[in-house]
Amino acid sequence: MPHLPRNPRRRDIIRFARECGWSIEPAGSEQLKATRPGYVCVPIPGHNDNTRIPVGTANAVAKQLLYPLRQDQVIRDLRSQVVELEQHLTNISQDRDRLALQQQKDEQLARLEKAEEDQQVYEELLLELEERNNTLKHWFGKRTKKLRQQLQEAKQQLHKARRQAASALKNLQRVTAEKRMVDAELKLILAALEQVEVVVEQAATQQARGGDTDHLLQTLLGRLQHILEIKELDA
Repeated sequence: MPHLPRNPRRRDIIRFARECGWSIEPAGSEQLKATRPGYVCVPIPGHNDNTRIPVGTANAVAKQLLYPLRQDQVIRDLRSQVVELEQHLTNISQDRDRLALQQQKDEQLARLEKAEEDQQVYEELLLELEERNNTLKHWFGKRTKKLRQQLQEAKQQLHKARRQAASALKNLQRVTAEKRMVDAELKLILAALEQVEVVVEQAATQQARGGDTDHLLQTLLGRLQHILEIKELDA
């Protein structure tokens, strides 16, 4: 694994980067950068090859430059572990196959014995199912007939209910219209009565002052006649 000297200069970092598999390219002015396909470029500190680089900065750059190598090492270790696991699984599989063959022989004998027992049970169940099937067919026929009758009755009741609902709706519409007319007439009567009250008050005031109340009485009679006409129209 590449390493840096104790007091690194820029040329040491450049050498370190190349040993790690990076390419050195210009980065503008006197700056340089390390590039590698598939990775982000790493800036190289310093303005010339003899520039001393602080240890902390040099270690940080070295860590970035070592990342691909460490990643490759991790991948190699993982691949080695995968190979070992595959071999281990192969050994386990071989042992399992030998045990499986013996188990299959024992299981086949047990299955054969159980199959003979099951066949007898299935034959008995088949007879029982045939009897139940005949019973269910008879019950289902009766039940279907009854349900059809109930459905027909329900349709008739629904038709009757719809007719009743339509009739009730018409009656409601008629009553609503009549109520609107009565409300309008009541408003007219109330307005006329209010005017009559005003005329009565004016007549009382005029009479108290000793004035002529004939004109006010004529107005009052006109208002009352208007109210009577409204009532006659209502009748």
